[in-house]
Amino acid sequence: MPRSEGVRKWAIRAGIALLIIEICYAVAANVLIRSGLLAEIINKKPEKTHISWDSAVSYLPGFFAVSGFTLRSQTERNQVYLRIADADGRISLIRLLTRTIHIRGVNAEEVDFRYRERLDRPPKEGQEHDASEPPQDDTYYPEIPGLTNPPDPKPEDLYPPKKKKRPWTIKITGADVSGPVRVALNQVRIEGDGSVAGGVTVRPKKTITIHSAGLGLDHTTVRFGREVVADDLAIRSDLEFAAFPAKGAKLGDVLGGVSGTFAVTGQLSEKAAVNHEITPGVMYALDKHDRH
Repeated sequence: MPRSEGVRKWAIRAGIALLIIEICYAVAANVLIRSGLLAEIINKKPEKTHISWDSAVSYLPGFFAVSGFTLRSQTERNQVYLRIADADGRISLIRLLTRTIHIRGVNAEEVDFRYRERLDRPPKEGQEHDASEPPQDDTYYPEIPGLTNPPDPKPEDLYPPKKKKRPWTIKITGADVSGPVRVALNQVRIEGDGSVAGGVTVRPKKTITIHSAGLGLDHTTVRFGREVVADDLAIRSDLEFAAFPAKGAKLGDVLGGVSGTFAVTGQLSEKAAVNHEITPGVMYALDKHDRH
């Protein structure tokens, strides 16, 4: 009996200690978030990468919920913008020690992603810039709040390269995005409603791997510039992408390692339907039906 009594007391003390640690974490984490100190720590180079949110909370270590999340980033070649209306998930605190940001079980709603090339981007390796070449038409490039194109000032001028450190790896697993999805890639606009599931691993300057890209979008519209090239599409996919280069990847590099299924129905320049098994290294054309 004395032994069991001692175990019970030990368990009570351990429980109280864990409760105190949890309370301390919740207070410290939310003070850090609400005071703006966390944003200040993250945004040390705001002209390069800037993150903000309307509201955020964290009551358990590694667990978070955020509303109005916005990310803005630019390199010497491109500019990126991401806004998520609401999201929650878990971040591995232990993996931060290995310079890895691993976010798991992400549930997000209403995603707006925009990408545009910088008009003053340097030529690719092996190419020479022709000063007489007319500037690229950016009339239908997406707007990115807070960034001009070309940027002024330029982040590469403000933050010259320092001693190289091992870059952070970004890994997202078990993500589930629902609701309106808007994607802008230079002059291309894709807007749909549905769900996107999967994950991605980004090793900067090395490789990008897309894991189990499940896609189910309805009432999807695709525009190129001001022209509608596809409307009321239903898109279904379950794809896996092999790792491809994170820098300078061409379309063939990305699609060369794709496997899974992909199906599209809806209005293109003419009616089209796709429902085909995809195997690595093979590209498939749409099967046209009901031509007019």
